[in-house]
Amino acid sequence: MMMIKINQLTPALHKNDAVGESIQQIQQTTKSWGCESNVFSPTIDEPLKEICRQMKDFAEFDSEDSINILHFAVPSPLTDLFKKSKGKKILIYHNITPPEFFKGVNEEMVHIASVGRQELAALAECNNLALGDSEFNENELKEMGYKYTGVFPILLNPERYKYNTLAPLEEMFCSKDHINLLFVGRITPNKKIEDVIKVFYYFKNIFCQDSRLIIVGNPAKFENYDKFLKDFVNKLELLDVYFTGKVDQQELVTYYSLSDVFITMSEHEGFCVPILESFFFKLPVVAFNSTAIPYTMGDGGILVNKKSYRKIAGIINELNNNKKLHDSIIKNQKKQLHKFSPEKIKKTLKQILTGNDWKISI
Repeated sequence: MMMIKINQLTPALHKNDAVGESIQQIQQTTKSWGCESNVFSPTIDEPLKEICRQMKDFAEFDSEDSINILHFAVPSPLTDLFKKSKGKKILIYHNITPPEFFKGVNEEMVHIASVGRQELAALAECNNLALGDSEFNENELKEMGYKYTGVFPILLNPERYKYNTLAPLEEMFCSKDHINLLFVGRITPNKKIEDVIKVFYYFKNIFCQDSRLIIVGNPAKFENYDKFLKDFVNKLELLDVYFTGKVDQQELVTYYSLSDVFITMSEHEGFCVPILESFFFKLPVVAFNSTAIPYTMGDGGILVNKKSYRKIAGIINELNNNKKLHDSIIKNQKKQLHKFSPEKIKKTLKQILTGNDWKISI
C-alpha cells in the first residue's frame, strides 16, 4: 500500500493554543494510521520544534500524492504557497474576526483582518475541500463561494486538563465563601468583556456581594482595550475583579476548577473553545447567542438572546441557588461535550481522508 503523506501548514504553532493542539492531535492520529504526517510553520514555539518543520522545507515534501492541509486564521505567505502546491488541498478555516471590531482600537489588526478575508476569498477556487471548524465557519465559506465544504471541529486533547491545581491560587480564589464567575479568552474587543463586567456589577450588587469575577486572557496587541476594561472597573467602583493576563495550562486548569459559572458575552466567535473546556470541568455556561456559540453550545448551558445585564445576573443567581436547574444544565453540557469527543472527531477525520476524490486507504 502506498504511504500517504499528510502535510499541515500553519502560520504559527504555539504551545497551549487550541488550534496548535488540534494540529498536533491530527499529526499524532494520522501517524498512528500509518501515514507520513508533517507540520510546517514559519513560527514555532521552542518546545514544539521537534514535531514541526520549517516552512522552507515544505517543497521537499510536497508531491502530487500528498494531502496538504492549510489551517487558515490570518493572512500569511502560506496562502500563496498552498495555492501553488502540487498535492490535494484541504483548507481548515478557524475564522477571521471582522475588521469592524478593531476600528479605533488597533488599526494594524483592522488591516490584518481585512487582508485575511481577501486571501480567504481568493482561495475559494484553489482547494479540493474546505472545512470550517464550526457550522458557522462553514457557512462563511459557502457565502464566499466555496463549493465543497464540511465541518471538522477542533480536536482537543483531554490530557491537557488533567493537571493538579495550584495551591497559591486555591488559597486566593477558593470559592467556599465566594461565588467565582469566570471569563476565558483573548482580551479583544469582539469578546465584549465590558458586558461581562456589567453582568457582574448587577450580580455583586443585587444578588451576591461575596462574589468575584476572574478574567483570564492575554491582552497582547490590545493593551489599550485592556486598559479601557480596567478603567471601566474603577469607574464602577467594582471590587473583586481580577485580570490574570496570560496564563500557563496549569493556571488555566486551576481557574476552571475554582470557578462556579463561566460567562461570555462575546459577539464574534469562530468556535469558542472555552465553552467546551467549561463543559469538561462541569462548569455551567451562560453565553450570548451569537456567531458560532450556539453551534458549540448545542443543548448545553444557557443561551441569552438579549443583553439585559440584570436579568442575566439573575439567571446566574438562579443557577447557584437552584440545584435541580444546575444539575440539569451540567447533564446537558455533558451530552454536548460527548459530540466533540476525540473519538468522534478522529472518525470524522478518517472519513475526510478516505473519502472525496483522493480515495486513499488507511
